[in-house]
Amino acid sequence: MAEIVKTLTLNGVTVRRGERQLLDQVSFAADPGEVLAIMGASGSGKTTMLRAISGLEPLASGSIDVNGVRLAAGPLPRGAHLRDLHRQVGIVF
Repeated sequence: MAEIVKTLTLNGVTVRRGERQLLDQVSFAADPGEVLAIMGASGSGKTTMLRAISGLEPLASGSIDVNGVRLAAGPLPRGAHLRDLHRQVGIVF
């Protein structure tokens, strides 16, 4: 039996701005075709998480995989890596 590949995986994602921690060890995975709802109070980190998935927020720790495109802790992706990510992810504010 073939293994199901996750479309989106967050593994221990932490995002900080200076000393302020915006996300703390967020982990989840979504199967192909699965629909997820991200819910929470204002200021709870929903938009920050979506920005991180889109490559717009650097990760302090953890990783994000989007259809084989991997983001890791460190500087924001650039060039071909960012283009590959943006072929998989779109965000409308």
